[in-house]
Formats: sequence, C-alpha cells, structure tokens
Amino acid sequence: MDLEKRGIMFGAGPMWNDAEDAWEGEGMVILRAASLEEAKAIAATDPMHKAGARSYTVRPWLLNEVTVKLSYSNGGRLEVM
Repeated sequence: MDLEKRGIMFGAGPMWNDAEDAWEGEGMVILRAASLEEAKAIAATDPMHKAGARSYTVRPWLLNEVTVKLSYSNGGRLEVM
C-alpha cells in the first residue's frame, strides 16, 4: 500500500492459472522506476520477498498506451488518453 501512496506502484494483481480455474500462483506488480536497478531495489524491499516467502523476477516493460475513464455520480465523465 505504501508504494501506491508514494506513486511508485502503477498496478498489481494475481494471474489466472494455466488451468483457467483459479487466481493463484504468479502475480504481477507494475512499478514506476527510473532504471532496472531501481526497480530491483524496490522489489527487494517487499516483506514477503525479504522473508523468503516469495520469489520475484524484475522485467522491463514499456507502456505504450493507457486510457483512464472516470464516471462521477452526477453523470459527468473525464477521459484521459
């Protein structure tokens, strides 16, 4: 949660397993980092990683497109592309 509040974590969640019947096993966390080294340092601070309960791999990812749509209770809509 701290990474989200600090604007470092862009998104996170589990991946559907290969049998397509459960959300278990692997997951993905998308971080904002200036370098691969910075991303690895951020990942290494995760309490589950530090305790050895989970392992991780850091891979570079290039965000090419993003669309954000917000709907408000008054019917207004803001669209950011």
